[in-house]
Amino acid sequence: MIGVDGHLIILTKRGKIHLAKADPSQYQEKSTIQIFEDLAWTHPSFYRGQIYARNYGQIACIDIVDESKSTNVQAKAKAQKSKFQQWVDSVEKSSKIERATLIDEFMSQQNTFPVIESNNIVHFIYRGVAEDLALNADHTGIWDENPMDQIEGSNFFYSTHKLEPGARIKYRYIKDLEEKILDPHNPQQIRESIVDEVESFSWFSMPEWKEENTENLS
Repeated sequence: MIGVDGHLIILTKRGKIHLAKADPSQYQEKSTIQIFEDLAWTHPSFYRGQIYARNYGQIACIDIVDESKSTNVQAKAKAQKSKFQQWVDSVEKSSKIERATLIDEFMSQQNTFPVIESNNIVHFIYRGVAEDLALNADHTGIWDENPMDQIEGSNFFYSTHKLEPGARIKYRYIKDLEEKILDPHNPQQIRESIVDEVESFSWFSMPEWKEENTENLS
């Protein structure tokens, strides 16, 4: 987070930029935009009317529009969104009735889960009743719980990550802060010893993963 001209520029670890008024009495958000699909850990910077942000694999430049020339402070990312993020944006703009239909259509069109969009981008997806859902996976830390995004007014949860093209990942979901569940859309499972217990995980591989040892896979 940085302060610029009476405003706060906040880059969350989920890759979203928030622009808010620097008011100690209350939080007043002026604009927000999703710029990265992967995790971001660095601070943003500001130079000559532009916000610069980066994560491990991408850099984004965002123009700030003067309020005198626009009814709102707007942010425009100069980075193309993935097809999945474009779909999420369109669903969030739809009516509640249309939203359910669009999600039904999306789910029926997928052959495998998680959804791999390119050789290094994967979308973890869960659809079901839950107050809270988190991802527990190899690449995020097997002991860590990473909150998943939810399309408002739906039971559709998702989390997008950038992985190595040859990665093979085991994962599971943490429902409502305590229940460990496997991916109901993915039949591939593995059992591994974690400390003193044998636990179950779902698993998948990226496009360039080469099968070397499948002894423990089922």
